Amino acid sequence: MRNYNDEIFVYQYPAAVNFVTHLTCYKELWNYWDEGKLKTTFWRYTIDAHGYRANILWCLVFGSASWSNQTHLKKLFKTDEEVEIFYNKLLDKLDFSQQQWESYYKQQINFRNKYAAHVEIGASIRFPNFDKALETAIFYDEYVRDLIGTDTLECEMLPDVIKTVKDDLKKTIEFYLNNQK
Repeated sequence: MRNYNDEIFVYQYPAAVNFVTHLTCYKELWNYWDEGKLKTTFWRYTIDAHGYRANILWCLVFGSASWSNQTHLKKLFKTDEEVEIFYNKLLDKLDFSQQQWESYYKQQINFRNKYAAHVEIGASIRFPNFDKALETAIFYDEYVRDLIGTDTLECEMLPDVIKTVKDDLKKTIEFYLNNQK
């Protein structure tokens, strides 16, 4: 008998991988934009789209634990005690108090609710800082690899995904920059 809900995991884990992929694209493309290498409206909107998608994906796994969020982290575990163990270890890893965590994840959720997935008229919200979100995803990756134990997870660890995405993106941008007319 598995000590996790594999029906949830098969949707939840890819969301975490996709979060890291979109976040890496957002951050790397933003650096190119900031350096003045990407100058067109297309790139501005592409960068924003990656940021919006990263936020939405992070919220699917780590955001609000409402009944309608079927991919939330809490649904991976079979008991409340297992959820609590995960969060205690996560908070320790992030060097966050419970209050700091709640404040951080509310910032992510507010951005999603007021700007990325929904619209609050008149809302003026900047992209949230994704540093702790990335740390959360990497911790999750390490934790679930230990959790699934004898089951296999045949994919790169998230830090390796980041490296792969950065390398691919660098080749793509260099090709783009070298072939502008």
